[in-house]
This record gives sequence, C-alpha cells and structure tokens, in this order.
Amino acid sequence: MNILFSPIGYIHTSSLSKYELPRQATIPVNTKTYIEVLPQRNYEQAIEDLCGFSHIWIIAYFEGNELNKPKILSPLSREKKGVFATRSPHRPNPIGISAVPLVSIEGRKIFIGTNDLLDGTPILDIKPYLPHADSIPDATIGWMEGLLGNHCTLSVTEECSQHWEVFADVSPENHQYVIELLQKDPLPHPYRRIRQIDEDRYLIAVKLWRILYEVKHDSVTILSIDVASEYDIDQAKCQGYPTQYFEEIRLFQEKILLSKNS
Repeated sequence: MNILFSPIGYIHTSSLSKYELPRQATIPVNTKTYIEVLPQRNYEQAIEDLCGFSHIWIIAYFEGNELNKPKILSPLSREKKGVFATRSPHRPNPIGISAVPLVSIEGRKIFIGTNDLLDGTPILDIKPYLPHADSIPDATIGWMEGLLGNHCTLSVTEECSQHWEVFADVSPENHQYVIELLQKDPLPHPYRRIRQIDEDRYLIAVKLWRILYEVKHDSVTILSIDVASEYDIDQAKCQGYPTQYFEEIRLFQEKILLSKNS
C-alpha cells in the first residue's frame, strides 16, 4: 500500500546545511525561523487558534534522507544502533517530529523558536503541545542512559582567553554550541567536523570558525580560535551562506585587531 502526503507549508530559516543544526530541537539556536503555510488552502483559518499555545509539534519530511538499513550510527554512539531506537532523520519513512516554542503568528507565517530543521523542509502537520498528555517525567531512555550529560571539563589558555571572549561576543550561538559539543564528546565522529592534528590536539570546524583544542583524559583545553581560510570563505559566499556568518567574522577580526593596537 502506498500512502501519499502533501506538504501544508515549508520552513524558512538561515540553516542551510546539516552541520549548522543542533542535535535536537531543544538546543538553543538564535535564528528567525518561520513556517509559511501554503496559500489558497484556507490554512490561515486552520492556524488561527494556535495563538494561545506556548509550544507546538511539527511533523516534517526529511527530503533525501530515505534509508533502508536496519542499523545506523547515532551522534551519541560509536556503535551502530537499530534505527527505530534512534532519533536519526535517516529512516525507512524519513518523517521527523519536533516540539518547538511558538513565538507568533502573522498571516500565513508561524514564527517558532529553537528548532532543528533545515531551510525548505516540507511540513506535513502541526499540532499543539499539551503538557498533560505529551510529558512523561518518569520515562526511561534505554541505551542513551548516561550519554546525555557533560563528560569533560572545559578551559581556555590564557593566550587564547581574549579571542574566546570576542568569539562569545560576536557569535554567541556558535560559542555555546562549541561548549556543549566539547563537554559532551570532543573526539572525532562521522557526524562532527573534527580532525585529529596529533596525539592530543584536535581541530573543529563550526561554520566558518576553526577551534584548536587539546584533550587529556576528561579535560578539554581551548588553544586557539581562528576563522576559515580565504578560499573557504569565498566558497561559502558562492554557496549563498547567510550574510550573518561573514558579518560575525568581520567583527571578530576588527575587535582582535583593535585589541592588538590598544
């Protein structure tokens, strides 16, 4: 039996690639995102009464993520897990659900808060989040038990401290992402843009940022922060990356230069 669905609308956001997304919709992302429902379907009436809800469920179609393998590699594991025991978008039926904050509704646009969806993602359905029905405080999490907390302490060398502070000032979203990722698991993984430099040192690429750090036991030390090469930046411009990325880089370089001259 074949089942056919049509999108009710699409996501509009600055996240253009999977590397820009958080692992889950609950990790803060400071982008202005909205769902625009399709015109001439009376969907304006269908979303009218959502205004009183603080959160909504989004059912989305992950285009191009069809997968027929029974086991996949999760970002939380170094061993393959059964696909139905993971939150991976790569599924036999690539459908995802996300609970997200509802910010406002303007005409056919539904503005939402933190989310884990790419620009242009087709939306299949929207439902209100109901705490009394959707929250299960005593639920267990199987093989993920013990994997979701922080496992490493994070520090910054004195030489890098000023760069780290400027990075936090001009790009707070990416700064927070680096902290959360390195505290959880700082080692290379197929889902992370981390490259091992030598025995203890690694380089992580986050958008156009490059962070060098050292790992010893359960301690991570930030050694340096730099921006991507001119070639990579030019490539990003050709690929239509948001202007915000380049503005952050410009501000970072300006502030570092000012601090050196003062």
